[in-house]
Amino acid sequence: MCAGITGHDAESGAALLGLPASHLGLVPAQIELASDMQMQYRSSFAHGQALLLQAGHELARPALNLLQRHGPRTMALGGRVWDLGPQVEQGLRQCLPTDQAVQRLSQPAQAAAAPGRAARTGGRQTGHYHRLAARRPMNPPHAPAPPQALRRRALALAGAALTPAWLAACASSAYDTRYTATGQDSRVMFLVLHFTNEDFANSLRILTQQQVSAHYLLSDETPPRIYRLVDEQRRAWHAGASFWQGSSMLNASSIGIEIVNAGPVKQADGSLVFAPYPAEQIDLLLQLVKDIVARHQIRPDRIVGHSDIAPQRKPDPGPMFPWQRLAAEGLIPWPDPARLPPLLALYEASPPTAAWFQQMLARVGYQVPDNGEFDAATRRVLSAFQMKYRPARHDGQPDAQTAALLQVLNNSALPAR
Repeated sequence: MCAGITGHDAESGAALLGLPASHLGLVPAQIELASDMQMQYRSSFAHGQALLLQAGHELARPALNLLQRHGPRTMALGGRVWDLGPQVEQGLRQCLPTDQAVQRLSQPAQAAAAPGRAARTGGRQTGHYHRLAARRPMNPPHAPAPPQALRRRALALAGAALTPAWLAACASSAYDTRYTATGQDSRVMFLVLHFTNEDFANSLRILTQQQVSAHYLLSDETPPRIYRLVDEQRRAWHAGASFWQGSSMLNASSIGIEIVNAGPVKQADGSLVFAPYPAEQIDLLLQLVKDIVARHQIRPDRIVGHSDIAPQRKPDPGPMFPWQRLAAEGLIPWPDPARLPPLLALYEASPPTAAWFQQMLARVGYQVPDNGEFDAATRRVLSAFQMKYRPARHDGQPDAQTAALLQVLNNSALPAR
């Protein structure tokens, strides 16, 4: 059910139509805005749609919704030609006044343009769009027009501004979409969590004004708030040089979430102390992560930190990030604590080799050297693993507990050492 066209600026509408304000009982108050929109006749559909929504035009909303859902059919409405589906006609009939003409055309309109207005044509496949001739002469400016005529003139003005956006919407429906392939999934394979290492104001400035970005920014306000900075269908620049489970340069296949957090603070002795995450912030993050995972079907082993995909250069989201809460929600895999004690005793008695650690880290998904040495690069990968699964100590040492965690996480048979 359409509520009709409402507004607030009757005087500007009167001036635009050249009529007294007393005759504007049925004239849209957004006519002046519609006239401004008409000046942007060649604007893109995206811009046109934004203008429609800004105008709050009651006629545009149902029409746009229908246009995006149904197939093409040429119709003439209010002196303009649109490419609409049959369901659109029914919807528009319910929204328009009963005296407004709605005529279906079986072939491209070829009526002459109204006097004083140049005909506009635009080829698309075998048809052309033309402005239709006015059905009757316009009333002289000095003669008060009847309400029905006012309504028609108002809708024609709005139609002139709205037509380009609607035509563009219809053009996007030119493809036959009745069939859908079974073999497909989301382009999004990974979800990457970061901390900003800045306060909220600087985080927002950097992520919106510099050459780094993320799909979402989770603030530390009270209460915290989620800001979407990049549409999920577009690539955000958050991961940089990265690798996980054989995939590299993950910007193209991931969604990035930046969490406002101070990150590490260097102490007098040179050590780093990481800032905690407020419980409210993590509660909101869990909601966001669950929503993204549900929509893109992201696997638990592909929800990672920046330190997982770039361990040689990034520490975020850091050891204070509560990964175990994500595990408790079933979002990421977690080692079974009940299986750790026997393995811990085993590896304390006989520590695994560097090659074993490198193989097990690679099996989890990390990019790690394959040289059989506990070099600096391997220790940084060990530290990244420990920050996630044993945050109390993340010194990069290849100890028995780290070995047991790796073994259980990979859920594999005991390898030869």
